[in-house]
Amino acid sequence: MREKLYRQLSRLIIKHNGKVLLSIIAVTVLQLFLSTRLGIKNQLADMMPSDVPQVESFNRIVKDFTSDAQIMVTIKSTAKDKIRMIEASRTIAEEFAVVSSVNTENNTVNFVKRIDSRLDVDFFKQHGAIIQKNKDLRNFTKMYADLDLAGILRNINDNFENEYVSDSDNLSSIDGEGQAVTGLNNIYNFISSLDTFLSDGDTTKAEKSADQLVIGDEYMFSPDREMLLMNIVPTVGTDDFDNLLIMCEIIIEKMEGVKERFPDLEFALAGTPIIGYQEQEAIINDFGWSTLAALFIVMLIVISSFRSWKFPLYSILTLTVSIVWVAGLLAVTLHYLNTMSAAFGVMLVGLGIDFAIHFLSGYRDALDHGKDPEEAIDTMYQTVGNGVLTGGLTTAMVFFTLIFLGFRAFGEMGFAMGSGIMMTLAAMFVLLPALIVRESRKKPLIKPLTVTVNKIASLKPFHAVSEFMQFHFMENIGKLSNHTSYIISVIVLSMILTALSIYGAYRLEYEYDMTQLEPEGMPAILAQDEIIDKFEISPDFAMFTVTGLDSARSKVEKIKKLADRTGLIGRVECVTEFFQPEDEQRRNQKHLTEYRERIKDLEVREEVTAEDIDIIADELERLHYNFVEIGELSVMSKGESNKIVTKTDEIAGKRDEDSKILKFRDRLINTDDAAEKLAVFQEAYVPKLRELLYNISDTAIVSFETFPSNIKERYYNEETGRFLISIYPKNNIWEERNLKRFHEQTSQIDEHITGLPVLMLIFIDIMKEKGSTSIFLGTIVIIILLTLDFRSFKYTLMALVPLAIGSAWMLGLMYLFGMKLNINNYMALPIIIGIGIDDGVHMLHRYMIEGRNSIDKVTKFTGKAILLTSLTTMISFGSIGIASHRGLASMGIVLVLGVGSCFISSAFLLPALISLRDKMRKNKNSNKPERR
Repeated sequence: MREKLYRQLSRLIIKHNGKVLLSIIAVTVLQLFLSTRLGIKNQLADMMPSDVPQVESFNRIVKDFTSDAQIMVTIKSTAKDKIRMIEASRTIAEEFAVVSSVNTENNTVNFVKRIDSRLDVDFFKQHGAIIQKNKDLRNFTKMYADLDLAGILRNINDNFENEYVSDSDNLSSIDGEGQAVTGLNNIYNFISSLDTFLSDGDTTKAEKSADQLVIGDEYMFSPDREMLLMNIVPTVGTDDFDNLLIMCEIIIEKMEGVKERFPDLEFALAGTPIIGYQEQEAIINDFGWSTLAALFIVMLIVISSFRSWKFPLYSILTLTVSIVWVAGLLAVTLHYLNTMSAAFGVMLVGLGIDFAIHFLSGYRDALDHGKDPEEAIDTMYQTVGNGVLTGGLTTAMVFFTLIFLGFRAFGEMGFAMGSGIMMTLAAMFVLLPALIVRESRKKPLIKPLTVTVNKIASLKPFHAVSEFMQFHFMENIGKLSNHTSYIISVIVLSMILTALSIYGAYRLEYEYDMTQLEPEGMPAILAQDEIIDKFEISPDFAMFTVTGLDSARSKVEKIKKLADRTGLIGRVECVTEFFQPEDEQRRNQKHLTEYRERIKDLEVREEVTAEDIDIIADELERLHYNFVEIGELSVMSKGESNKIVTKTDEIAGKRDEDSKILKFRDRLINTDDAAEKLAVFQEAYVPKLRELLYNISDTAIVSFETFPSNIKERYYNEETGRFLISIYPKNNIWEERNLKRFHEQTSQIDEHITGLPVLMLIFIDIMKEKGSTSIFLGTIVIIILLTLDFRSFKYTLMALVPLAIGSAWMLGLMYLFGMKLNINNYMALPIIIGIGIDDGVHMLHRYMIEGRNSIDKVTKFTGKAILLTSLTTMISFGSIGIASHRGLASMGIVLVLGVGSCFISSAFLLPALISLRDKMRKNKNSNKPERR
């Protein structure tokens, strides 16, 4: 059947050569046009089954809140220039408020939903007291029971000693830690304003000191004051990846302009959209040059091996055309490639050139036996067509089985590679022979290169390389395989290596840290690490939604208890964090009514006496030691490195002589007119402080219905009635221990909790399960196809031996080299199952043609071919191995190890097994082809 098909195909190509080539050119032009629409989409949720509850939850949150797509902007000043950082933040907020582009419908789209750069202080200045917990409110009113400087400092110290020193547990809770850091910072800002006033006497600054003391920073500064953090929330989520990338490109361009205006500051961008954008840029760059480099190197090797440049060049041309065909098909079907399917071009270079090498070997052998070029085409199909077709179909079918696993990451790659191999196979069966026929008729398509290439081919270095590429040593392997001692040695050594490899395979670990798979030094990852270091929150957060305000409040309390118990969580965001339940506010009302009446009539002496200066100095010293003790207590409850220690070290210093508080006290004592200056300061700030405290103590109940809409919309979707809760990990969430503990603990609070860290764990679990299934199904497919092809189960088993042994060696080498399995290189396992079988298939096909006791001929001819195909495949995959994207690079390295291992087992172990079989059967008609 296949022989008849091959003859019809050869007649078509020979008789209608011009029409065939024109038809192929027309199809290629169309596919090239379509391929321009192919994009890359790297989001984890897009590679997972859509019916996974956490994926469904993720997609729903993206639709309702676009909260997965936040961009974090960091502004850093090593000089801790707070004013300069605020100025830069305001510039960014103003210039980035509109990040627009014209869409396909000629409508201008603004990609920015909002910019979170500062707190909504107007709301807190009116309702800041009543929305506190009753205990915190009472501490607040005690702290501001007096308005004069001495009284405030005394009350601050009393509050510290009652709240923290006598009850250090308040420092260990997530709320207590946050309040402590804010309080320490606000007090220092107030003291700093006093210090400044002694120098400049600016009453305007003195008036503003009231806000600094009560409200604190309007911007999110790191505890060490070196960095300011702001968020850009897009109008598009990761489900609209094209627009997200356009937005990122515009933002990055705008940021360059901001950097020029603030050369004294450092800026960085982090967050899922920026990581996705930079990752895509790296992948496009990697696969762009690596594919071209692989094509060039492969072409040189094939030219050296065949001692001719024309036919190898036609092979590369055919391969390039097939890649264009595949890209056009994928643009129409998948629209986007993920980080795994994006490697189809480089992988097809390695796989597709194998087909060409076998065809060219068959064609040259036919010419060597006296066939004319057109007869050689028919002979080529008959001698190597079956091996190429079987190998190609087997590999393609293994990839196609991935489609039915219900795992989109495997399914998309399976479709891309399966269809790619089929199209490459078709191109090699039609286009390559058509080009060869065209050349044989002295109508070559490429003339200008002839003179140049011929000159290169005449050089001695080229001759030396070409001689080596003949691989004459492959014939010796076949001769050695006829010796019993060699056979036993090869089999025993293979068994030992296989046992060691299996041991290593079981000890392989998985890489959970996604940042270790990105390009090394990627700016967004570096920015993310610095955010974790400075703010103790990870930009990669978890999230879930609930129905009902009471349910949201209950879940938040559980999360806070989890944070206090485990230290895994750095921040929780929900609308319930902005106000207390109504019954709590009712208890606050009576207390606030009394406080407002008292603060309104509270008298403050206008003068500041020398005695007052002594009291203030004493309270400053007391404050210093309270800062020191709070820092020490926080170390006991939260360890050496925490936000409270960072803040107390900054203000109180690690030594008394470094304390900014004591330095101000000393300066105050040594200032002759300190009493007069502080009297002026007190006269300026007290009215502002009284007004602020009176307004902030408003007794109106804050309900969810009356809550400011600009804050409410961040956490509540009116259409669905669902509240969003976001959980920011405290440490690097991608460390395996942190990731597993975080997911294990938070999933007990809500089973549908989602987000990138959660999806990664689920992805790895699915990948393990589906990967094992794909290997099993791939093996079943191979067995069925090989049994149909060989019509012998024994030959099928023999063909499987090199694949099984080579795969084990590959895993053993991974362990030996200290590699880990990850979401990228794990994909190499089913790929090796698909392509690792080819070498054994070609060896056995040639053996069946040559007959028993012909292993020396098999290794001489087919052995050289599979060495050449393995070498070119390894070079193609090796080009992935040097990619900047470390996940893809690891996949390339694993593929190189796998192809190399399968070749060695096919070239050494399989001939030994075949010879052993021949010796055992002692067939008298060893030179006759065996019946199948």
